Amino acid sequence: MTGRHKIAWKPQNYEARVASVRIRCLKPMKVLRRQGLPIELYRERHEKDYRLIIFSKAYHARDVDLARRLKSRGTKIVFDLCDNHFLLASERVERLKTMLGLADHWVVSSRALADVVRQEMAGEARPITVIEDAVETDLSGPVLDLWGRARAQRQLHQLKRFLNGPANRQALHLVWFGNHKASYGDSGLAHMQKLRPLLERLHSRYPLTLTIISNSREVFENVFRDWQLPLFYLDWSAHTFFDAMRSHQVTVIPIEVNAFTRVKTNNRIALSLSLGLGVVADGIDSYRVFSDCAFLDDWERGLSAYLEDPRLIRQHTDCATGLIQAQFSIPVIAKRWQGLIEGVLTG
Repeated sequence: MTGRHKIAWKPQNYEARVASVRIRCLKPMKVLRRQGLPIELYRERHEKDYRLIIFSKAYHARDVDLARRLKSRGTKIVFDLCDNHFLLASERVERLKTMLGLADHWVVSSRALADVVRQEMAGEARPITVIEDAVETDLSGPVLDLWGRARAQRQLHQLKRFLNGPANRQALHLVWFGNHKASYGDSGLAHMQKLRPLLERLHSRYPLTLTIISNSREVFENVFRDWQLPLFYLDWSAHTFFDAMRSHQVTVIPIEVNAFTRVKTNNRIALSLSLGLGVVADGIDSYRVFSDCAFLDDWERGLSAYLEDPRLIRQHTDCATGLIQAQFSIPVIAKRWQGLIEGVLTG
């Protein structure tokens, strides 16, 4: 495939701090460009050159207009969705269905989400491909964000003092991370409430700490008011996230399974295992691939096992390494995107 501007990728925005943009567009695109694929972020001045465009979670009215314009010129349209946006307000759902109707090929981030899309678009079937989230191996904040970097490093230093101080250094360090709540579904930090009785009971016998890495201290304070175990809140920052995660031993991922959460990707469990943490989680379909490398739907036994034999954490992360490299590494995911692009272009 020759030519400079044959393929465009248009995510919902161009913000690297947004996980779906970074994981499902910017990082695989970087690999594809390095391998010589003529792909770029959408630029209006190159529209006439595009043979294919990927809209990644992008279906604003202007995106729909752009898709119509390009389709009229013979450009192939791929639409990528990584959350159940059929749960949104009716006006947005109508636009989403319009964009799906314009697309030549659909991409989704999980098999469960593929089922939802097929059901919602039953009258307008298209080829559909599942391409999971890639597992990131590096993360860094903007170079010029000097104030943000300094603030994040200060908070990280405070976290490490909390974890390694005399009161907590012998504890099993647990962590939860993620947005405090999605705006369009029952998810997020409130799901930690289901773990409170178990964690407090275990803490009465074994020392535990719990760190929350999220984006709302206010929500943290509301959810964890009066909990009876040592707690720490850390603002999520690309500058320090990986370092903060590696300061812990076990990620906890409670999930109230519903129409929004059941279609989520395995990103949180895969990333945790790749960073050397054990995982105890509620099981959704996308997590089952790691069932031999984590504890799913088995909270008390899982946490107790990690408490009693910390070597099990290393066994589980070793177990996950091969799976991640074979199925969810950035080069593997980029290759799947390349195969999809070439397949759509050749019909």
